[in-house]
Amino acid sequence: GRALEKLFELAPGSYDVIFNQTDKAGNTASVTAEKAIVVAESVPAPAPAPEPAPDTTPPAVPVVALNNTGATEARTVLGTWAEGDAAKLTASLEGRSYVLGQDKELNRTDNTPGTFLFAPDTAALAPGKYNVEFAVADAAGNAAKVMAEGAIIIPEPPKVEPAPAPEPAPAPAPAPVTLAAPTVTAQLDLTGAPIVRGTWPDSEGTSLVVGLAGKTYELGTSANLTRDGSGKWKLLPSAALKDGIYDVTVTARSGDVEAKDQGVAELEVDATLPATPTVTVHASDTAPAAIAGTFDGKRTTSLKVAVPELKLAAELGAPASPLTADGDNWSLALPQPVTPGTYNVVVTSTDKRGRSVEDAGAGEIVISAPHEAAPKSDAPFDCNAVMTRISTVFPMRFIYNKVDFQERFGLSVSQYAALLKDARCGSLKVEVGGHADERGTDAYNEDLAERRATRVRDMLVEAGVATDRISVASYGESMPVSSVHDEEGWSINRRVEIKILK
Repeated sequence: GRALEKLFELAPGSYDVIFNQTDKAGNTASVTAEKAIVVAESVPAPAPAPEPAPDTTPPAVPVVALNNTGATEARTVLGTWAEGDAAKLTASLEGRSYVLGQDKELNRTDNTPGTFLFAPDTAALAPGKYNVEFAVADAAGNAAKVMAEGAIIIPEPPKVEPAPAPEPAPAPAPAPVTLAAPTVTAQLDLTGAPIVRGTWPDSEGTSLVVGLAGKTYELGTSANLTRDGSGKWKLLPSAALKDGIYDVTVTARSGDVEAKDQGVAELEVDATLPATPTVTVHASDTAPAAIAGTFDGKRTTSLKVAVPELKLAAELGAPASPLTADGDNWSLALPQPVTPGTYNVVVTSTDKRGRSVEDAGAGEIVISAPHEAAPKSDAPFDCNAVMTRISTVFPMRFIYNKVDFQERFGLSVSQYAALLKDARCGSLKVEVGGHADERGTDAYNEDLAERRATRVRDMLVEAGVATDRISVASYGESMPVSSVHDEEGWSINRRVEIKILK
């Protein structure tokens, strides 16, 4: 090993090597190997190569082909990318990523390198526009991405139009559309709140309009005009009608075709009773030769006067009748002699419809004994009794949840107005009180009852009663007159009452 070390110390060149061999006897033999050692010039070792710089350059951003301006549908996206420089391409849509070469939705366009076609399954996407992010990455992990805004466009689904009906076989031109004329049932109304009825071609007609007393009512729009069975209509006017004869106009339409009723003067309203007759009070110690009073000469067709205590009864116009009249004044001759006492006079006025009213007094004739002071009559005209009679015969009741009168009950308003305008009751003040049935909240029923009372108040004022004589009150559902919990009981409780204020 030492000899080998010495070799590395030799200068460059050729060296002979002598090999000696000595035996045990000391004999030596030599041989020379010429230029057996050759030392070459030493060559310095090459310097190590420098470490390469790290790759931090991202690949080029993918290029996306833009949709046409105004596009309404786009379900695929085309583009290019620096394939080779970049080793991976991904697309992200609605939280899901797709990798080129792994997912079938992202592929090269026609297998051309450097291109891509993104065709996601859009069946589950709602109509609208969706952004798609495309990202590339190289082997060193450098990445680049671009957001393609509104790249996927899902349109609203088309409206499915029904398949067109097969073409019908040629047919002759249809006959012009015709409508049967509507009708009005003529009637005489004695209430002032009539229910008017008639017919119309509802199977062909598309609209119906009824006109009465300057107002029009359209079926389906006005609650006052309703169907009354197949091919029939019914109208409850929104306000009480004054006495008179009315034309009811009825118009049915189907498109441009129109049909009108042909009648006139179909409705006659005669709701006003004769004014209450009167008796002139007589109080004396002398029996009168006749008694007298007033009556409604225009509306009265039959006038009867009776004094039951004298068994005297007479009718105006009867043969040899002691009852006579001059305009609106009547006079009844009394038989003689008439003994002292108190006598009741009953005056009955009947109109052409057979409706009767009686005077409200009692004990109108008082005859004292001769030379005795005549007692004062204690039976003046009883306004309250007449008012009670009106409320009994013509109660004011209302349609459920409305301020419209039921059928004939609007007639009592005219009776109250006539009484309040009578000179004998001209100083009275009254309260108009509204009521509702038990259905609905307390607040709603109080408001509804007040509106009913206000309507009656307005009708009295329109009839000539001074406003300052009338006050309005609402009692809601708090004062029922019927405790029955059905339509009949509720109908009675939906009312307006008028009472004299003390």
